Amino acid sequence: MAMSKNLAYLGGISGILLIIVLIVTVPALAQQDISSVCTINGVCQHEQELNMLITLIPVFIGGGAILGAVAYYLFYERTAPVKKEADAALSVSLMEKDESKILHKLVSEGGRITQSEVSRIEGIGKVKAHRILAKLEKRGIVASEKYGKTNMVKISDKYRKLFLKE
Repeated sequence: MAMSKNLAYLGGISGILLIIVLIVTVPALAQQDISSVCTINGVCQHEQELNMLITLIPVFIGGGAILGAVAYYLFYERTAPVKKEADAALSVSLMEKDESKILHKLVSEGGRITQSEVSRIEGIGKVKAHRILAKLEKRGIVASEKYGKTNMVKISDKYRKLFLKE
């Protein structure tokens, strides 16, 4: 993700530099020693038309750049921000039944609960609570710390804002 973002910035900067170089160099290159033989009253019609085109080249390049920016803005696919409630509901729906039970208990208790309280949840014993909490801790959803003879389990800082309304 970060690499593609850096490449996008690099591409944008390169594009802007290319446009600037074209605006500066193309008219100078086009005006190089244009010899003409077709003069009417001392003025060559072709040379006048060419000079007019040379002066308009920067306008065409700048206009193309502006049109490109407008087209990019209009057609670039923007994603709507996802609401926290939807993220929390999706996260819980993807968990196993017992994991979601524990997470609901954690949320209802304000994000902190002892491991012994987790083992008292219906259908979850001490061993099962320990295993489930270990899985949740490994995924970074919860964090545990020693609390007397048991552990204090809390929702990790990364997920705290998602699950708790503070």
